[in-house]
Amino acid sequence: MPKSATKCVGNVFYDARSEATSYNDRFGSREGVAEETGLERTRLARIELGVLDPYPEEVIIMASAYNAPDLENKYCSLMCPIGKKKVPQLEVNQSDKAVSNFMAAYLALKRSETSIEDLVISAAGNGAITEESLPILAHIIELASALSRRTQELALWAEKNTRKGEAKID
Repeated sequence: MPKSATKCVGNVFYDARSEATSYNDRFGSREGVAEETGLERTRLARIELGVLDPYPEEVIIMASAYNAPDLENKYCSLMCPIGKKKVPQLEVNQSDKAVSNFMAAYLALKRSETSIEDLVISAAGNGAITEESLPILAHIIELASALSRRTQELALWAEKNTRKGEAKID
């Protein structure tokens, strides 16, 4: 980028645009972004300054143009009133960390396989989960949620780093 907008540094949308200049010089200015994406220049400035939250459609446009799929997650987990309650904020890791985090979560859930089987058998026997089984259920849900999050992070890495079937090695 020609010069840094110091008031915007740290804003996820500005930072994504700055990173995108490595493959598209037009993103070095808001005017260039406006011409490339159809987003209005002054609105983009207010979004990058943190004065204004973008519309979901604008986030989709920026995420696609900047090759920054993590912008969609950041919007949903940090700005959307419903998403703030339901969507976990994902980390964009290097490939080795994304894979090792996924494997660790998978193996932790796999180690609980016996507990899961016991819980299913118990519930099938009387049609309900007993009071004694609630801590086991809570633990299984926690492990499954961790695996889900790590799966999403791995998918986010893949989306960001693959183009036309070719992976970019970290």
